[in-house]
Amino acid sequence: MRKVLASLAALALVSGVASAQLQWIGASAVYHVEGDTWYGANADWASAFQGEDFGVVSTLTLGAEVQTWDQGAGTVVEMGININPFGDTLNPIFAGWLDLPYLEPAGNNDKWQNTTGVDIAAGLPVGEHTVSVFFRATRDDGASYVWDSNGGANYTAAFEIVPEPSTLLLGGMGLVGLLIARRRKA
Repeated sequence: MRKVLASLAALALVSGVASAQLQWIGASAVYHVEGDTWYGANADWASAFQGEDFGVVSTLTLGAEVQTWDQGAGTVVEMGININPFGDTLNPIFAGWLDLPYLEPAGNNDKWQNTTGVDIAAGLPVGEHTVSVFFRATRDDGASYVWDSNGGANYTAAFEIVPEPSTLLLGGMGLVGLLIARRRKA
């Protein structure tokens, strides 16, 4: 009888641990790789990602770090990235998910981090753009997710892409060549 009760108690303990709810603990941050700077999403970091203006960039590589309540194996944490060409917040382009691998336990919590990041400016046209990010985590079966998305509005920052000086120089040389050729014909 004792073995049966011990087995039932162990089963109840294991199933209780397995069904513990995945939760954010309020620490999500975006990492600007080129600037080696952390920006808080919903956490207290030195500065906030929301409303940040990165100015003129040729590359903008973003990574992230988040913390979840102690979950361990089977948890998947990702940062979703939307690009808003020319600041068009009504028609964002979903750029994809950045996987945040498990980094280490942080007390009773778990830390997930990707500091390699992804260049979100690659291939974008010249102009002013915005990037919006959000985070999701799921446990084991992927049936339920928890989100950190700034209340559904996502965390948004601005940046601008300008033509590289070599591109302007080549374009200017081509224009001068066209003007010389036209003058010779006249």
